Amino acid sequence: MTQDATKPAVVRLASRLASILPDSNFADGLCEAAREVLGADGASLTMDLSLGTRVSISSVDAATSRLEQLEDIVFEGPGRAASQRGEIFVATVGAHSLEQWPHLSDLADQYGLSGTFWAVPMQPARVVIGVLMLHRVEGWLTEELEIVQLVANAVGTALLHDPSLLTPDQAVTGSWAERSRIYQATGMVTAQLNISPDDAAALLRAHAYSGSMTLLEVALAVIERRLEFTPPPRRSP
Repeated sequence: MTQDATKPAVVRLASRLASILPDSNFADGLCEAAREVLGADGASLTMDLSLGTRVSISSVDAATSRLEQLEDIVFEGPGRAASQRGEIFVATVGAHSLEQWPHLSDLADQYGLSGTFWAVPMQPARVVIGVLMLHRVEGWLTEELEIVQLVANAVGTALLHDPSLLTPDQAVTGSWAERSRIYQATGMVTAQLNISPDDAAALLRAHAYSGSMTLLEVALAVIERRLEFTPPPRRSP
C-alpha cells in the first residue's frame, strides 16, 4: 500500500482537486478524482436542476453514461432512486439483478451492461443536489459506504462553488450539449401536439424505449425532422 493510499479519502480528494488546472473542465476533474480515490473503474456526475430534471455534467466511462441514458428512457433506476430518497443504491447489472427496476433491467441486458453500480446522492447540508454514479466491472470499492457518502458530499460542495456548472448556456459541449438537444426536442414535440412538456418528455422516452434507442438519438431525429409527432385526426361530430 502506498503512503498516499493510507490518507483519508476526503484528504486525497482535496489533494487531487488542488492539482486540477485552471483551464481544464472542473466537473471532469472532480469526477475523475472521485473515481480514483474510491477505487472505481468509472464514474459520472448528475445534477438535479429542478424537480424531475437531472442533467449529466460529466462522465469518465461509457458504462455509467449508458446507465444514466437508459434511466432517462424508462424513468427508473438506482440514480433516480438515490436522487429522490437521498440514499445510496447499489445495483449489480446482469443475470436479472435489476428486478427492482424491470424496464431498466431489460434495456441493460440489451446493451450488454455488466458490473456493479453505486448511485450516491451528493447532499451537502443534507440537501440532495445530484448523484455521483460509480462503476466497477468486478469487485467492490476500496472504501466503506460511509466514506463513499462523505466523498460524494465533498464533490457536491465543490460543485456548488462552481456556478458556471449550473448555467447550461455557458457549456456547449459534451453532456450539456446532449441535454440541451433533448430539451429542444421536448419543446418541439410540445408545440407539435399542444401538450405539456412533461407529457412530451414521456412520449420521447416511450419512443426511445419501444425503438431500442437512446433518448439523445430520438431527440436528434426530432430536431432534424426525421421524426415528427402529429396529433390524431379530429372525429366528425
